[in-house]
Amino acid sequence: MGAEACKLPDDLVVPPDVLKRAHENDVDGAWAMARSVEGARIQRWNGATAIRTAAPLAMSNLLAVTDVPPDPFELFERAEKFFGPGIPWRVITTGEAVAAVKRAAEQRGMVPHSCEPGMVLSPIPPAPALLPPRSVRVISTMDDLMAFQRTGAKAFGFPLVAARMMIPELPGPADQPGNPQFFVAYDGDVPVSTSVLVVSHGIAGIYFVGTVPKARGKGFATAAVWAAADAGRKMGCDAAYLQATVMGRPVYERMGFHKVDDFAEWRVRLSAFGKVRAVFSMIALGARYFLHRRRAE
Repeated sequence: MGAEACKLPDDLVVPPDVLKRAHENDVDGAWAMARSVEGARIQRWNGATAIRTAAPLAMSNLLAVTDVPPDPFELFERAEKFFGPGIPWRVITTGEAVAAVKRAAEQRGMVPHSCEPGMVLSPIPPAPALLPPRSVRVISTMDDLMAFQRTGAKAFGFPLVAARMMIPELPGPADQPGNPQFFVAYDGDVPVSTSVLVVSHGIAGIYFVGTVPKARGKGFATAAVWAAADAGRKMGCDAAYLQATVMGRPVYERMGFHKVDDFAEWRVRLSAFGKVRAVFSMIALGARYFLHRRRAE
């Protein structure tokens, strides 16, 4: 996270404070999406944040480095103790911190992983009107939540039970910083796209943008992102921030987003035994989830 403003191709400039707040929001977004998972814990260490859950997945166990660490090797030792042996986890960083994190990650044999660039929309304009049959709803009922879970699972290609474990309940009040809002874009009565908004530090962080395969390329993800960005604008945010996939980046650029970050990511290399243990841990986690649901019902 450099001290200089990020210069964009069309001579627009994103002030350093916007980037810093966007990176802080990115960490808040990761925690908002992880804190409902069994065993969720968070610790903050002088420019780095570690998030751990009971899910044996690298996506659910994160070390986010937002500033150049004074001692990257000590930071990684601390992270290894926090996550524990045999737990798949990842480290992600950008800007001036990359070189220091790279040295520590490579020393531990972590594997580089592709990572989407960060993009900013500032200021946030009002969302354009939608033409029927398109519509976007912010979820407020259990039926809405189930539609969100089903759509997200189809869009990202993971089991429905994983979506239900990750997002098991309706979010809290939207006016409290860090509480997510979930959006579903509809084609008539059929849910086809999802997005999540996390507002913090004056930033509308947009996450979990996905569209079911049969509805891609038809503007539904655009509608879901506009809904989240516009909600953030109405809550006083001066910028929207997201990470863009190769598929999504042209969509966001047409909306007015500009690339501002190249992230770097490394993941723990699991042994064959570690991979088997991770599978059994996931099965056990799923079993506990179903038992809990049955008891609740």
